[in-house]
Amino acid sequence: MIYNFVEYLKIELPTEKIFTNTKEIQVPERVVFVKENGGDIQPWFGYTQKIIQIITRDIDAVRARELSYSVKNKLHDKFGLILPAVTVNSILYGSIQSAQITAEQEPQSIGYDENGNAEYSTNYKIIFRRD
Repeated sequence: MIYNFVEYLKIELPTEKIFTNTKEIQVPERVVFVKENGGDIQPWFGYTQKIIQIITRDIDAVRARELSYSVKNKLHDKFGLILPAVTVNSILYGSIQSAQITAEQEPQSIGYDENGNAEYSTNYKIIFRRD
């Protein structure tokens, strides 16, 4: 599901550098990191809930904040969104329809990285039907 989610972001934000489940590699100053933070299976409803953290980084704090809100505007309060199919390491991840995607809070400053780049973080809850 994380790869489908990132593929959707890459389509919606084609000029941004987006990385999955890592923050330790050498990357450009302006970047979006997407990380899985757990989830919960709700068998009584037939849904699975995932928590995704998105960290945006830029040289300038204002631009890092604006990037974080650009991501939020693409995701918050989306219902029935199709997360596209994607192939990663020769494995096909079929498309997934989300029931709901919601930001759990407004983007928050988490300070600066070791190179002085400003970072903002937002957590998203993604709910989708279990197969």
